Amino acid sequence: MSNAKTDKELFERVRVLIERGMPWTVIAAAVGKSRKTLENWKNPESKLFNKEFAQMLAEAEEEFASSKIKAGQTVQAVKHKLSTRELRIDGPKRPKSDYTKDMLIWYADDVLDLELDPSMTKNEIWYHIDREIEEQTKEKMVKVREQEVDPSQAAVKNVLTNTGAKDKRWNFKEEVELGFSENLLKDEECENIRDILKKNVG
Repeated sequence: MSNAKTDKELFERVRVLIERGMPWTVIAAAVGKSRKTLENWKNPESKLFNKEFAQMLAEAEEEFASSKIKAGQTVQAVKHKLSTRELRIDGPKRPKSDYTKDMLIWYADDVLDLELDPSMTKNEIWYHIDREIEEQTKEKMVKVREQEVDPSQAAVKNVLTNTGAKDKRWNFKEEVELGFSENLLKDEECENIRDILKKNVG
């Protein structure tokens, strides 16, 4: 029989893990429930659907998304490194089209670690080589460049007007009085921003 206090404690543990971006397999193991059970609790079409759990989950996921945005804005509010990534395809090359049957069998064995039956036709050999190349070919994102970029002025505004103690937040409504412009901040101003963020961002 379900215990309201126990359920509340379990839900709270799940909430904390969701807000930290933990995967469901980890969450299930941490709270001592199967992943299937947790999925049933949040599925409105399941007989085990738990409205309180589903509501908590929606709020936790929203908080996690919000935290990611806040963290991203905080990073962009100071000088930061920006990485450029490209999709690279990594895998063995296809043998030359003029390879003889014997050469293809050698290529399959030496390059692909694929043992083929010499009694196969050349077309069959090509088929197995192509399938093996597909199997061994992987796509991955590779960092090709990293550079330091200046603070995003929009992020600076968002961070300084929405974080820290309310009585210490900046007000950009009177930008002329503050001497703030959309031009890039000077290095010493960047240092001031960093100091402010360290003191005010929880």
